[in-house]
Parts: sequence; structure tokens; C-alpha cells
Amino acid sequence: MSDLLYDSLISSLRQFRENISNGSHKIIQLRSTQIICENIMKSMIKTLLYLIKKVDNCKYS
Repeated sequence: MSDLLYDSLISSLRQFRENISNGSHKIIQLRSTQIICENIMKSMIKTLLYLIKKVDNCKYS
């Protein structure tokens, strides 16, 4: 589970870096970058929730 979250986050970060390095300021490019950023945030939130759940499980074990 955590590997999938990590891979998703890394993939989104790579896409974000590519969009930034291309330097294109077209509306379509900006919208694409916004969607990628939203995906990064979703992946980070999922990862944090996963880690919190793991910590809670350890706490009560």
C-alpha cells in the first residue's frame, strides 16, 4: 500500500517538474500544472493518513 502511494507521489512530482522546466505559460499548461498539484496534494494527504493509521496501530499494540 505505501509503495503505491509513494510511486503516485513521485510520478506527480516528476510531472510537475517537467511542466515547470518547460516554462510554458499557456492556459492549458497552467491548468495541467494545477491538476498535477492537486494530485500531489491528494497523494500527500493519503500518505499522511496512512502513516497516522500506522502510528495509531503501533501505539495500541
